[in-house]
Amino acid sequence: MLIRLSALVLTFAACASSQKQTNGPGQGSGSGSNVTCHEVTDTGTMFSHTECTTVEEKDAEHQGAQDFMTKPRSQPTGSKYH
Repeated sequence: MLIRLSALVLTFAACASSQKQTNGPGQGSGSGSNVTCHEVTDTGTMFSHTECTTVEEKDAEHQGAQDFMTKPRSQPTGSKYH
């Protein structure tokens, strides 16, 4: 949730900026930068936008997805499932 909120704030800040972005998708904002940008098209729309994330944010998102996939699922209770 925090990562999506951060990405949203970053996207709005980039749109509000009066300077044109000089780095393209997949490039950082400078030498040694750990920020990567890429084009994203949301499901159900033809409009794309640029999302920029840091390596730490990307790693946290990846770890969250791994945790979700490996966490134990609750089992239904009751006689109709036995």
